Amino acid sequence: MLFLFGASAALVCGLLMGIQPAVNAEISRRLASPFAAVLFSLAISIIIILPFALWQEREPVLAAIIGAPWWVWLGGLAGAAFVTAGITVAPIIGFALFLMIVVTGQLVAASLADHFALFGGQERPITMSRLLGLCLVLCGVLTFRFGKF
Repeated sequence: MLFLFGASAALVCGLLMGIQPAVNAEISRRLASPFAAVLFSLAISIIIILPFALWQEREPVLAAIIGAPWWVWLGGLAGAAFVTAGITVAPIIGFALFLMIVVTGQLVAASLADHFALFGGQERPITMSRLLGLCLVLCGVLTFRFGKF
C-alpha cells in the first residue's frame, strides 16, 4: 500500500513536471523576462510550501542549515537551474525532448550517487543491467530526436 501511494505521488509529480516548462515559458513570455519568470515560479513554490513548513512540530533551526554539508545547497541550485532551463531551452528544442534529456541526466546522476553512496544514500552499485537500462534511456532520447519512422 505504501509503495502504491509513493508510486502514485511520483506519477503526479512527473505529470506536473511534464507541463512545468511549457507553463513557465508562457509566464516568461508574459513577463518578457526568463529570470522574472523563474522568480515567479519559485515564489509560488515558497508560498505553497510555507504553511507546511510552519505547520511542522519542530521549527527549522538556522544552526542545522549552517552545520549541514556544503552539498545541501545543490538542491536549490538544481531547482533554479531546472526552471531556468525549462523556460529558456525547452521552447527551442521542444518540451518533450527537453524533459527526456533532463530525465536522462537525472538517471545518470542518481545512478552515480547510488553507486558511490553520495549525499548520505546507500550504496547500490551500477550493475550491467542498470547500465543497460541507462543505455536504453539514451537510445530512447536519440530515437525520439532523430527517428524518422
